Amino acid sequence: MENEVQEDVEDANNVEAKKQTLFNSASPMKVIKVCKLLDRKQRKKIMKVGFGSFLDIKCSKLFPELCKYLMDHFDPDTSALEFPEDERGIIPIIVDTVFEVLGIPKGALPVIYQYDSVSVKYVLDLLQVEDGRQPKISDIETRLTEMGTAEDPFLLLWMLYVVCFLAPTTGVRVSPNCYPSLVNVSQINKLDWCRFTINILIQTAKAKNKNCFKACMPLLMVIA
Repeated sequence: MENEVQEDVEDANNVEAKKQTLFNSASPMKVIKVCKLLDRKQRKKIMKVGFGSFLDIKCSKLFPELCKYLMDHFDPDTSALEFPEDERGIIPIIVDTVFEVLGIPKGALPVIYQYDSVSVKYVLDLLQVEDGRQPKISDIETRLTEMGTAEDPFLLLWMLYVVCFLAPTTGVRVSPNCYPSLVNVSQINKLDWCRFTINILIQTAKAKNKNCFKACMPLLMVIA
């Protein structure tokens, strides 16, 4: 009986740890802290590919109860925030809305978000990962602030970090699903990152056990 109780406690702790990890990976405050440590050349590189808005994020904190409230009022079938009980009414979440709020590219090409072994090998080789495991988000943060270059490896790391903000994962590691769209960094600003952010939001809202922190909640917080 004592062992069963101990196992229940450990399981509860693991669940809580995962929730906290997800909350942290979706937090804009972490992005702000990293951006403060980037040099002029790195910031210029980020602006060149259309993500300069991330260098000056205004929404610095997530409020769990508000996030849950907003997700509960998001209709994935209409892609809109619906507030029938107050004057806000219906707020459509379209590409132009995301662009206005986040300032990210709304290019003509779709963001490919799926596993591809060739892309995985390319990224892991580029990042000199030898154990075959995907890099931890915390390691990405550290490497971004320690790199003294603004070349393609830096930009790839930056975009891995950005995707963790637009499409947070439940784990502590970067999702390899984003690699296919990042292996060619010259194409980054030609992709529709606004549509991608909406797709992740819709996917999260439709999930059986939906967790609002698996979508870009700062987007909804600013819109609402």
